[in-house]
Amino acid sequence: MEGNIFINGEIGENVHLVDIVKQVQGQPFATMFNVHINSIGGSVDVGFDIYNYLKSLNVPITTIGSGVVASIATVIFMAGNERKLRKNTEFMIHLPSGSVSGTSSDIEAYSEMIKKYDKKLIDFYVESTGLQKEAIEPFLKNETWLSIDDAFDFKFVTEMEVDFPLVAQAVYNLKTD
Repeated sequence: MEGNIFINGEIGENVHLVDIVKQVQGQPFATMFNVHINSIGGSVDVGFDIYNYLKSLNVPITTIGSGVVASIATVIFMAGNERKLRKNTEFMIHLPSGSVSGTSSDIEAYSEMIKKYDKKLIDFYVESTGLQKEAIEPFLKNETWLSIDDAFDFKFVTEMEVDFPLVAQAVYNLKTD
């Protein structure tokens, strides 16, 4: 039985791991999941937690991007065995960013933390796409918006465009005889 999971909004603000767990628990007979994603990204830690949870389900996962799949949402998107984007979906990858204030020691510690996240993301995308570090790193260093064709060519997407068939149609007879 097919289950559906919806990820809409900012990861770590509007969407948390507990939200995904509740959706899965609410579909106890699901033997596979479609994960619908429309997110600008958000927290790296929460994004990886959701990715790891989806992978731990050990069932087929199809991720379907719609609207925007950006930043850490692209990591969650990569949990799919099949990864599809709807037409006109924006897909963006980049290295983590943030801000800090405080002493030089605080700023230095924050810089080291961000460098660890940089490496984690680069390694993740190298493993997930099969691209070499030298190929993916320039895209991550710059905020890179990929077309569906590019996302397919770089192995982020397994199916280039998804058109969903019409499943219902309303027919109105407005005659007033």
